[in-house]
Amino acid sequence: MKGAESRNVWTAEINLKAGASRIDFFSNHRKTIRYRGRPLPTYISSPYTRVELGKP
Repeated sequence: MKGAESRNVWTAEINLKAGASRIDFFSNHRKTIRYRGRPLPTYISSPYTRVELGKP
């Protein structure tokens, strides 16, 4: 993945096998929050997303 800070986005290139009919996306990010001065690790996940690919 590559970050484009000027646009506030991440981009990626995914190579697919010939004949692939769908691709599933999911991400999980660790984030540390502070509560009463104590660091607590937590996780933030994107929604699971399935994208059906059209036929070329």
